[in-house]
Amino acid sequence: AGGASPSHDNTIDYVTISSTGDAKDFGDLTIASHSGSGTSNSSRGIFALGQAPSHSNIIDFITMSTGGNSLKFGDLSQLRDQMGSCASSTRGLFAGDEHGRSTSTDRIDYITIDTTGNAQDFGNLATRTGSGGSISSVNRGLFAGGRRDTNYQITDIQYVTPGTLGNAISSGNLSTARSGIRGAGIQTA
Repeated sequence: AGGASPSHDNTIDYVTISSTGDAKDFGDLTIASHSGSGTSNSSRGIFALGQAPSHSNIIDFITMSTGGNSLKFGDLSQLRDQMGSCASSTRGLFAGDEHGRSTSTDRIDYITIDTTGNAQDFGNLATRTGSGGSISSVNRGLFAGGRRDTNYQITDIQYVTPGTLGNAISSGNLSTARSGIRGAGIQTA
């Protein structure tokens, strides 16, 4: 959803994971944006919109079994972009912020995916970062790499347990410092 093409875009595309083929149009975000983050459970997709056109706190949602435009879910606790996200079957988490801004945050926000409303405080990252990668399984969310400022990439891997509130815990290091990475996870019961 969203992106830069070359300016802000509001398009939501979808693919059927079990087959090959081109993406198809699902609908549109409430506003055009890029540098956001997305997460989901088995029924809803959640998008923190990022830059729209400047830093945003808007959260949208879709019902994945039906096509159509997104609806506003609520707001993050503050303006952000290039944050990480992960989820359990009930909670979605958004962590960190764009590198290099004096207002960057180590805050982790959470939402209850099957409701709507504003994000609430989950805890804090062990290392303040943005532009990193994130991934989740049923019981654990990881935030890895990223930037601490405009020129300093990090190797840190930190984890949270989405089902309980609390701060992220350092978990190890990437093989090399990098930012702008992405991950894919498996949600199994």
